[in-house]
Amino acid sequence: MHRFRPSLEPLEQRRVLASIAGTVSIDLDGNHHRDDTDAPVVGALVWVDQNRNGRFDVGEPSDYSDRNGDYLLNDIAPGEAWVRAAMPVGLIQTFPYEHVAMQYDSATDNFRLARIDSVTGEVTGLGDAGGSNRFGLIKTVDGEYYATDFRDDTLHKIDPLTGQQTLIGTFDQQVVAGLAYDPLMDEIYTLARPNDDGDPVAALRLFKVDRTSAALTPVSDIQPSIDGIEFTTSMAFDWVNRQVVLFDNGTDTAYAYDLQGEIRQLGTFAPQDGFFNLVFDGFRFLAHRTVQGNSVLFEVDPVAGTLTQLVSLNAPLNVNSADRLATNEPQRVAVPDPQSETAAIDFLATKLVIDSAQLNVQSDQMHLVVPSMQLDTSSSLGDASTEARFCVAGASHVDLQLSDTSTRSMQVALGDDPDRLSLRQTAFADWPQLNIDLGPGHDGLLIDAAETLSLPGIANRLSGIDEIQLVGPQVTTIEIDESAVAAISDAQALTVRLGAEDHLQLGDGQWAARGIELRDNQRLHAIATDQVMLSVRNGTPWHNPLERFDVNSDGSITPLDALLIINMINRTSPSALDESVSEFLTAPYIDTNGDNALSPIDVLLVVNHLNRT
Repeated sequence: MHRFRPSLEPLEQRRVLASIAGTVSIDLDGNHHRDDTDAPVVGALVWVDQNRNGRFDVGEPSDYSDRNGDYLLNDIAPGEAWVRAAMPVGLIQTFPYEHVAMQYDSATDNFRLARIDSVTGEVTGLGDAGGSNRFGLIKTVDGEYYATDFRDDTLHKIDPLTGQQTLIGTFDQQVVAGLAYDPLMDEIYTLARPNDDGDPVAALRLFKVDRTSAALTPVSDIQPSIDGIEFTTSMAFDWVNRQVVLFDNGTDTAYAYDLQGEIRQLGTFAPQDGFFNLVFDGFRFLAHRTVQGNSVLFEVDPVAGTLTQLVSLNAPLNVNSADRLATNEPQRVAVPDPQSETAAIDFLATKLVIDSAQLNVQSDQMHLVVPSMQLDTSSSLGDASTEARFCVAGASHVDLQLSDTSTRSMQVALGDDPDRLSLRQTAFADWPQLNIDLGPGHDGLLIDAAETLSLPGIANRLSGIDEIQLVGPQVTTIEIDESAVAAISDAQALTVRLGAEDHLQLGDGQWAARGIELRDNQRLHAIATDQVMLSVRNGTPWHNPLERFDVNSDGSITPLDALLIINMINRTSPSALDESVSEFLTAPYIDTNGDNALSPIDVLLVVNHLNRT
C-alpha cells in the first residue's frame, strides 16, 4: 500500500503594484484648491505619461473620470510618475499650476529657471544655472522658454535643464523688458517705441515677436491713445479677455492693450506695492515681490490696483516670472514603495469659452494651438449669408455651440491630428447643412444626445470618425447599422462609448459577438459583420450585448456556457465584477443578468434557458 504524500511547491512571488487615485473638478471659485464648492468633471482622460512626451500613448495606465469626477490608475511602478489629464471639451486645466521665474545661484554667479508652486509656496530649481538674468520670461505650449534683455534689445531662448541661453536676435526697435504669450494662438507679444526719423516716439505700440529671428510686426497701424508709459517688466496675456495687461513701474499704473493695439488705463497701485513680474492663470493675475527680505506671492487686481498676499515662498527669486498656461502640466507624484499604498492627486479645471470674433485670424481658417476650446456661432464665421467654415490645426478638443438655426452650409474640419469634437444632437436638425470631417487621425465625436440617436440618419454628414461617445444626462438609445459605420469611418471600424444606462440597437447587417476587446485595461464588446467592426463600451461589460446566455460568444448556448460561470465562481467566489482584477478583466460573458456581479443566479439563468429549449 502506497501512502499518498502531497508535495508542496512554492508559488511564484507576485508583485502588487501601487495605485494612483484622485478627482477631477471644476474649480468654481478659482482658489486652486479642491473644496466642496467644486463640481465634478466627467470623462476627463487621466494617464501616467511614462515617456513624458505630453501625449497619451497606447499602453500607458489610464482611466476616465466618473460621474463623481473620480479616477483610478492601477499597476503603477514605484518612483516618480508624471500624471496628466486631458479635459473634456469646453474645459481647460488650471491646476496643477506652477509658474516659473529666474533664480540666482550664488555658487556659480549665474541664473537658473525655478518652478513656483502657487499653493504651497515651494520653489524648485529646474536645472543648472547657466546664464545672466533675463526679463519678460515666457513658456510656450511646446515647452520652450524665451526672455528679453532690454539693455541691448535682444531675444534669448533658455534651456531649462542646462540653463544655457541662446541668442535669437536683436530687435529692430527699442523694446520694453517684458513679453506676453498667448497660448491659444501661440503668439508672443511685446511693446516697443517704433523709430520715427531716428527718434523713439512717446507711445508704446504692441508688436508680435518672431521667435526665430526677433523680428517685430505691429499688430496694426493704430497709434495708441495713451502715452507716457515709462518702463515695464510686468506683462501678461489675459487669454480669457484676449488682451495684454501690463504694470508701468514708472507710474505704478496698470494698462491693457487689445489685439488691435489700442490701450486703456486700469488701476493705480500704492507706490509701495510695485512689482516687476506678472502672470495670468486663467482666473487671476499673480506676481511675486520682496517683503521684508522674503519673496512673497500676491494676487494682483489690475483694475482695482490692489495686491492680496497668497503665500510666502521658501526661496528668494529675481524679478522675472513666466507667463504660461497650466494645461497639460503634469502632477509629479512619488509612487510609494512598498506598493500596497495609493497615492492621491487631484486636477482642477475651468470652463473655457472663446468668442470667435475676438480671435485675430481669418474666419475661414482658424489655426488654434489650444487643447480645449469652445466656438460660438453667434459670432460671425465666414459669409453670414452663404457658408461658415473653420479648421483647427493640431490635436484639439472643440466644443461647437450652434446658438440658432440656419440653412447655411457649416463645414467643420479638424485636420490630421487626433481630435475631439463636441456638439448637441439638435445641431444636426437646426443646421441641416452641417457637415463634419475629423480627418485621418484617431478622432472622436462627443454627442449630447436625445432619447434616440439614429446614426444612419446623419451618417452621410460625417466622415473621419473613429469614436462616438454619448454625453449628457439623457438616457439614450443609439441606433447603428452596417452602412452607417462604413460611411463615417475610413477604417470601417467604430468605437462607441455609452453611459451606464444607455442602450445599443443594431440595424441592418448580420451582427455577431466576437468576444471581448481589451483596451487600456477596459473591456469593450467586439461586434462585427462581414464588412465592419464595432467596439462598444457600455455599463455592462461582462454581459453579452447580443445574446446574454452565450457566455463564450461562440454563437450558440450550450452547457459549456454554464460551466464557464461555475468555474469562475469556484476560482474567485461570488463578488462584484471589477476590471482591476486580472481574472475578471479577461473573463468571458459571465454576467448573464447584467448586474455587474458574479453570482449563482448567472448560472441558474443559463440552466433554465437550456431546460426550456
